[in-house]
Amino acid sequence: MTQKFIPLGIIVIGIMLISIGMMYGVVMVNVPYQDPTPAQSSSSIYHMAIWSRALGIGLCVLGIGVLALIVLTAVYLIQKQLSCPDE
Repeated sequence: MTQKFIPLGIIVIGIMLISIGMMYGVVMVNVPYQDPTPAQSSSSIYHMAIWSRALGIGLCVLGIGVLALIVLTAVYLIQKQLSCPDE
C-alpha cells in the first residue's frame, strides 16, 4: 500500500515543477517587446530556455510518476488475481 504513495509523490512533484515553470514563464518571459534591443533579446532568449527546461523536466517527472503508478497498480491487480482467483 505504501508503494503507491511514491508515484503519487512523484506526480505531485511533477505538477509542482510544471507550475513553477509556468509561473517563471509568466513573470520572466512575458510578452516580447515590439522592437527589443540586443540585450533585451538575449535576456528573453535566456529566460525562455530556462522556462522550456523547467516545463520539460516537470513533464518528464509527471510522466514517470504516472507510468510508475500504472505499473504498480497492474502488478497489484495481477498479484491479487493470482493469490485468490475468482471461483
